[in-house]
Amino acid sequence: MVPSILQLVGAILLGIMVAIREKNEYRKLVAIVTPIPGKVPARLRNLYQETWTFRIGLVFVVLGYGVQICNIDSDYLATLPITYKMIAASVLVVILCYIGIYFAKLIALRQFKRAKPYDPNEDPEEGEIMIK
Repeated sequence: MVPSILQLVGAILLGIMVAIREKNEYRKLVAIVTPIPGKVPARLRNLYQETWTFRIGLVFVVLGYGVQICNIDSDYLATLPITYKMIAASVLVVILCYIGIYFAKLIALRQFKRAKPYDPNEDPEEGEIMIK
């Protein structure tokens, strides 16, 4: 049951950013981010959070498969009646999803705070557009 819970949490985290997107967020994804010298693009924080949510979701999926391959499971959960199993699984899934989202937001915020303002003289890339 534990491997299935981990895999389910991973799948939810992988799909959550796509499932909760609104119409205007899809437009933002395909829009061009035009860097402004001396400023960090505001959308960078959302991109960091989405990236880390996907990464953490992938970690949960890999952990779920690893636990399943190693045949690790909770004997206590296996002995419970089906209704208790469903309740325990639901509670664990919700808690682990919140933990995953919390850490994704925390890491994204830290990365965003450490992001350097755009400097066109530092590492200009071919085809860059800049607003002065």
